[in-house]
Amino acid sequence: MAFSTSNLVLRCGGSTRILTGNWSANAGDTPGTIAIGSGNIVNAEFDPRLATGPAEYPSISTSVSGNQTTVTVYHHQTVTNGTFSIEY
Repeated sequence: MAFSTSNLVLRCGGSTRILTGNWSANAGDTPGTIAIGSGNIVNAEFDPRLATGPAEYPSISTSVSGNQTTVTVYHHQTVTNGTFSIEY
């Protein structure tokens, strides 16, 4: 199971947008990416929501190329029903 997202919801309020949804990935997979178009990332949170064992929250980086902002998620655990929120 490669990194994937589902149940995406985009909320807009004034000049702020918040993208929320679920994410999943296997330990050892390449980092996942989410492209959001143009915008500066204000906050990005990826919660693994693990039922058992200690949760290791992934590290996150952002990059901008032209009018495309990309969030990269460096996960280290298998996650089956994590949640995320990206505010930009």
